Amino acid sequence: MNKKLLLATAAFLSMSGSVHAQTIGPPNAVLCNRVTVSAANLAAGTSTLVAGVAGQQIAVCGFVAASGVSTAGSIQLTFSAVGCTTNANPITPVMGMPANTTISEQSPYAMVMGPVGLSLCAVAAGTTTMQTSASWSQF
Repeated sequence: MNKKLLLATAAFLSMSGSVHAQTIGPPNAVLCNRVTVSAANLAAGTSTLVAGVAGQQIAVCGFVAASGVSTAGSIQLTFSAVGCTTNANPITPVMGMPANTTISEQSPYAMVMGPVGLSLCAVAAGTTTMQTSASWSQF
């Protein structure tokens, strides 16, 4: 009985074609070809890392945030309207930044794409001497 079942299963499997995994996500990988480093320590408040351009999207591949020697605070990245004052769309949670801390997330491909026309912004809180960088593309 087991031999007949085994032969029937083998015959069935030989008739079926190969099975391919279903594609999830966009069909084309977006590579990031630009890096922005904050020009100075971020002050508490909201700063523009990459200015939005009408009709274009910003794709983010990664970021690095580093806090200063004796300060602590927090940081969050958002997509917001030009000037980073309105229409905030968070792309990271609020991340606590104890003194002497570095947070990094990098990928060779875009992890998130912003809505058309919005800027990439950093929202810093607390007494902060923090610098950030982001790898990105805009098209």
